[in-house]
Formats: sequence, structure tokens, C-alpha cells
Amino acid sequence: MFAAPSKDVQKKYTSVKNYGAALAPYVLALAMFVAIIIFNFAYPMKRKDDDDSTVISWLGGKILVGTLVAIAAALVEATLMLIVGLPVAHIFGYYAMTILFALSAMYLTQVLNLAFNRVGIFIALGLLTLSGSGGLFPAQTISPLYESTQKFLPMTYAINGYREAISGGIAGGTVVSSVFVLIVVALLSLLLMIPAVGLQSKWNHTSAND
Repeated sequence: MFAAPSKDVQKKYTSVKNYGAALAPYVLALAMFVAIIIFNFAYPMKRKDDDDSTVISWLGGKILVGTLVAIAAALVEATLMLIVGLPVAHIFGYYAMTILFALSAMYLTQVLNLAFNRVGIFIALGLLTLSGSGGLFPAQTISPLYESTQKFLPMTYAINGYREAISGGIAGGTVVSSVFVLIVVALLSLLLMIPAVGLQSKWNHTSAND
């Protein structure tokens, strides 16, 4: 040990300008999820019994509106953060991650709203409450409940993607898996919307009989 002491070798993967830039991935994902929940709270997703349109056309209209709102919100949020001075290493990835997460959060909240009416909004709020996602502190330092739920929450993967887009240094496999999970959440939510409409009709029929 004394004849050949060990040398401490440090390898720098990336650099973060300040604490605000380090916190930005969490804040961006959190703000987007909150905006999506507020929109779904105000936008009606309940199909009226006297609606003459088919379920597919009615649902398609709702999905279209949600998609446009999500993309618009993503573009506004991402651009405003650039205007106020957020340093971004990969602009394309930054915008792509913002739009992808906005769509994923929108479709997930819409399907919850369709299936459980207003209760679905509170379920989405519960997901938001559990979304520590290692955004403020490493997941290993938070409570066991929060740590165990992180792998099931879309925000976790959005934060990973944002970190790579803003400052870099994230492993390529982590970024790819994060994008893959968000795409799966979005597609699965879309596929579940048709049975969710049927579940909504069942709840409405039960309420009418009561």
C-alpha cells in the first residue's frame, strides 16, 4: 500500500450549470403532469346517452382534442424554459421527450377518467403524489413506499429522458428503456379506452337504476 498507493481516478460524465438545471427534469415532468390533470378535470369525458355518434367517432374526437392539447402544452412548456435560460445539451431530444411524456400522461389520465369518471382524476392525482421518482433526491434515500413505486410511474422515465436531453451523461440503455416505457404507456392507454367507455356506460347504467 505504501510502495504503490492506489490512485483515485475520476471520470466526469457530464456537468450541470447550477442547481436549477439539475432540478429542471423533475419540475418539467411535474408541471406537465399537473397541467394534464387540470385539463382532464375540466374537459368532459362522459358520453351522453342521447349522443348519436358512434363510440369510435366520439372517442376519436376526445383523443384528438387531448392529443392537440398535450402537444401544445409540451411546446409551450419546453419553449418557455428555454426562454428563461435553461441550458439544454440536446434540443431535439428535449422537445421529443416533452411531447412524448405529455402524450403518455394525457392518454393515461384520459383512460382513467373514462373508466372511473371523476374518481379517475383522483387516481391520477395519487400517481402524481407518489411520483418522487428520484427527481429531488436519489430513490434509495426516500421512503420504502416511494422507492418501490418508482419503477411503475411514467414520471420516473420522463425524468431520465429529461436528464439526458438537458445535461447528458445518462447511460444509453436507460434512455432507450425510458422512451420505450413511455411509448408502451401511451399505446396501452389508447387500447384500453374502448373497454373504458364500456365500463363508464356500466357505471352510468347502475347509477340510473339506483
